[in-house]
Amino acid sequence: MVITMKTDNMSKLYSYLEQNKPKIYPIKNKYLNNIPEEIRKNYFKMLAAFLHQKENISDSQKQLYKRLVVGAVNENTKEIIDFTENDFDFELEDFIAFVKFATKNNLKYRFIFDALVLICMEEKNKEQIKLLAYFCEELDVNKFELIYLSENAMAILEMDSIKFADAEIKRDNIYCELSKDIFYEYIEFTMDTAIFKGEKITLYSPVSQDKTTVCDLTEAQNSKTPSVKIIGIKINLDEFALSFKNKEQVIMESCVFTGGINNSLIFENCEKVILNNCSFENFSTFAIKFKKVKSLEITKTKFIGCIRKYHSQDAHWTSEGQVICSLDKEISDSVILEGCVFEDCGGQNTCERTKSAFICNSRVKADKCRFISCWNYRNCTDATREKDPEDRRRTMFMEGSLSVNCIFDDCALFC
Repeated sequence: MVITMKTDNMSKLYSYLEQNKPKIYPIKNKYLNNIPEEIRKNYFKMLAAFLHQKENISDSQKQLYKRLVVGAVNENTKEIIDFTENDFDFELEDFIAFVKFATKNNLKYRFIFDALVLICMEEKNKEQIKLLAYFCEELDVNKFELIYLSENAMAILEMDSIKFADAEIKRDNIYCELSKDIFYEYIEFTMDTAIFKGEKITLYSPVSQDKTTVCDLTEAQNSKTPSVKIIGIKINLDEFALSFKNKEQVIMESCVFTGGINNSLIFENCEKVILNNCSFENFSTFAIKFKKVKSLEITKTKFIGCIRKYHSQDAHWTSEGQVICSLDKEISDSVILEGCVFEDCGGQNTCERTKSAFICNSRVKADKCRFISCWNYRNCTDATREKDPEDRRRTMFMEGSLSVNCIFDDCALFC
């Protein structure tokens, strides 16, 4: 039996669904959380100002604007939504206060991104472009950042995961803290995936660290693109052995690696490897192993409790690299450390033999790093361990390494 509804009732249903779409599908904006109410209000006033540069604001633009408002505003929601319907007062002081606040944080990037998505939904006009240029100048958003935001805006509007992935190549040339949080809420509704494959790069970016899956990691790891970028995963390496081979570039950002009783994070025959804002915790084997890597850049990364437990009767003071280990026969200069922390890191040898270069067996350049309680230990049992004896060869890194602006607290010699 087919159930029919009167036309006017169907019309009411459609109208109800349309009116309540913003509440069902709000686009949140974490950058507007916990900021002054007036700044939040001015944020949407200025977005509405972009739309008012054209004679007619489309229904699609109004709907997206409403979704943004509902996702970010708790008070005065109706008043702010009405900015697209009615005239409103816009004082110069509002603009100055907003610019002063937004230039200090990532709110400026999210604002430009929201503006781009809203105005690019329809054909742009000269006045909108001019206003956007003024805002970019005042908010100190440079052309490289604007290109990156624009490409992501178009990817989201076109629901094109290839464009979204390849835009990440641009971000590597941007020296600012631009993260996926700028536009994550859009991705959540437009592209229901965590893996984005372009022609140049495969991007794996799960919704949260808890959503990391072995299936997705395997797909990202085995991708054929020359570059791979992985953002925000949390993985126990003994549950999944993660390695990358024959890549032009591997980037890992805001990742947490734990476990490592048997497995390390491995890179082999890669042109460039970048680890940024990651952490390695409680490894009992090498945290990182690499071979034939031309450049290994590790920035703002923490190594906590990474003490390799081993049994070695080799000659005294051989270079071990218990935390970051090069598998190359020749000593390389490929490792750069910047803003990293090593705490309670090194090695534990059950034998009496002493070791040198026990954090990394390659020459490194370390800038603004901190080393806390980093030692190699010998004659270790389950109950006791003793530091290698005092000696100029008792070092954390290879001879010829360089440290600048580093802090050492209860550690062996740097090199």
